[in-house]
Order: sequence, then structure tokens, then C-alpha cells
Amino acid sequence: MQNNVIPTEQVQSVPMNGRDFTQFAATAPGYAGYSGAQAFGSLNGTRANQMNWQIDGVDNNDFWHNLAAVNQGGVSGIAGTLMPLDAIDEFAAQTQSNAEAGRNAGGVINVVLKSGGNQIHGSAYYFNRNTSLGASTPFFNPAFLASLGLPSKKPPLRNENYGFSVGGPIVKDKAFWFVAFEKQKYTIALSGLNTEPSTAYQNDALALLTANSVPESPISKNLMANLWPSLIGTLPAQPSNYFATNPSTGYSYNGVVKLDYNFSEKHHLSARWFGGQGSQTAPTGGSAALATASSNLPNYFEKAPIHVFNYAVTLNSALNPRMTNQVLVGVNYFNQVFRIFGSRALSRLVSRRPRVATTSPGCSPTLFPTTPANTSSVSAVNIVRLISTSFISFTL
Repeated sequence: MQNNVIPTEQVQSVPMNGRDFTQFAATAPGYAGYSGAQAFGSLNGTRANQMNWQIDGVDNNDFWHNLAAVNQGGVSGIAGTLMPLDAIDEFAAQTQSNAEAGRNAGGVINVVLKSGGNQIHGSAYYFNRNTSLGASTPFFNPAFLASLGLPSKKPPLRNENYGFSVGGPIVKDKAFWFVAFEKQKYTIALSGLNTEPSTAYQNDALALLTANSVPESPISKNLMANLWPSLIGTLPAQPSNYFATNPSTGYSYNGVVKLDYNFSEKHHLSARWFGGQGSQTAPTGGSAALATASSNLPNYFEKAPIHVFNYAVTLNSALNPRMTNQVLVGVNYFNQVFRIFGSRALSRLVSRRPRVATTSPGCSPTLFPTTPANTSSVSAVNIVRLISTSFISFTL
């Protein structure tokens, strides 16, 4: 068994892309692969879903991927919600954990959150990554785009993180409070050069069909009228006529509230709340990190709102010099929705589909009803877990 503990000084000082605490997992001995919001890495040779993520000892896993619920990536792989780094007192990774933790073969990754003290302490911060402060990708060629009559402005890239943390006493030596807040907001352009069927292109095709006495296909006509957005209509009839800079966008609001009370030197009660809410819009299968998109048309981007909450009430007691006890009750709530088909044009096309009669061997014809025009394909993960544990440890 190996323990890797990162104390608060290093948690605050180490540069973290996106201020994502799950990237600290890469510092654990035996870790390989990707770290960060998607956390598709391996600890001790196990699969990515064999790590037990915890916050103050409370379950922080989702049942879908069994990845970290707080800080899990959305559509584009950027964390959908964020645990504020200024709220973390300690990051600990324990490989091949003992029976006390169990559950996963890879190990346990736990973050301990800060508490207030007898003095008021706090922090405030603002981080900004901006288009004007960064160089363009080496594949960006404004002269070539200008020669085609396409926009040659550098694609936008903006990422903001700002927030604060503060804690102090309610009653000296007895009761304390701590709060933290962080907001992330980003716009990351996913550039791409494509050939789209503009009106001029379609007219050229219709002229070719007419010259060869070929009638226009009503199916193709319906597809062109409904699947492609109007923004491509004025493009020229030439290859690579569309340069997309439609950005992946997202935001999240994240907060921590913690209260502590000392009944005596032997009994300590703590109550903690984390809440995170956000939304991301990006192309399905695209990568904001690689600036690539599966579809460069914004009508077919995917939207993924997310809500994550994690609560805990913990009572730590020292029963005698050789015996301690911990009673912990926690709740982990994870809800993420993926709206796969957000295009109204696609919904209109589906709504015009006639009822179709199908016949299976030995069965009578069955009619399938038309999908309503306002229907979109939605998949959701909604998980609520209640965790109640009690540990008694003996020191011999």
C-alpha cells in the first residue's frame, strides 16, 4: 500500500489547467494515462472506474462511469463543476486501500476540505486565459482564408476562473465557519474548414440535373431544406467554402459551506455542503483540448446541463487514549443531461415523417406514430446516494 498526500501549500501553489483537483491523481505512484475531468487513467494497473473518489470520506462517484462526480467532465472534457482549489486542505491518494475503505481495487482518492479557525483568513483570485494573450495554432492560415473570401480573424479563446474563500470563528475555540465560491466561464473556438451545400452549390447541381434530364429527388430537396441551417445559404459554390469558428461554451457556479463545533477536546462535529451547477455546449465527439469538432455547424452541438451536490455530517470522538470513533452521514447527488439532437430543423424533419407500417413474420402490420416536432433525444444520469458509516479504531 502506498500513500501520496499533497498538503494545502502545494495544492494552492501547483499550476493546474482549469483548476481541476482530479489532475493531482497523476502524481500518485502507479498512475498512468489521462488525468483531469474525464479521469480515464489507471491506478495500479486497474481500469479507470476502479478508483474510489471521496470528499471528506463521503462518496464522490457517479454510477454511470464510476468517475468523480464533482469535477466530472461534460461534453468537451472540461470539468462540468469544480471543487474550488482554495477550499481544499489536503489531497490524498491511497493505493490498494485496506478494508476500511474497500469498494475499488485501484485505490481511494480523498480530498479534505478546509475549516474555519480563531482568526479570519481568506483569499480572492481571478484567472484569465484570453485570445489576445496567446498565439494562434500553427495550422491557422489567415492569408489563405482571406484569399477565399472567408473570415481571417483569430478564433476566440477565453477562460475565466474567479472566486474567494474565507473562514473564521463563531465562538472562539468552539464554533467555526468556512465558505468558498468559484465560477468558471469559457469560450473555446473549434475551428474547421468545410465544404457546405450552399444555395449557389445547389443551383449548380440542379442545372446539371436539368441538362441531363434527371428529375430532382424530393428526398434530397427535403433534406437540404431542413437539415442545413440558413447560415450556409450565402456561401460560394466552391470547395472549402465554410470556415467555422463556432465556439464550445460553458459555465459553472460552485460553492462550499462548512460549519465546525467542538463539544469538548474529545468530540468534534462537522457539517459540510458542496453545490455545483453548470452547463456546456460543444459538438458531440469534439475536443476543446485539440480544437476539433465532429460537426462545425452549431445547430448540431450538444448541450449538457449538470447539477452536483455533496453533503456530510461527521462526528469524531476520542473515546479513550486507545480508541477513536467516527460517525459519518453523507449524501451524493449527481444529475447530468445530454441533449443529443438540439436542432429544430432535425425535429421538423422528423415531425414530417409519415406513419410507417411494418410487418414482421407472423405478425400483423404495426403503425409507428410520428415524433412530435418539439421532441429531442435526451439521455440523463440522475443519482442520489446516501452514505452512512461508523468506524471504530483501536490503538494497541
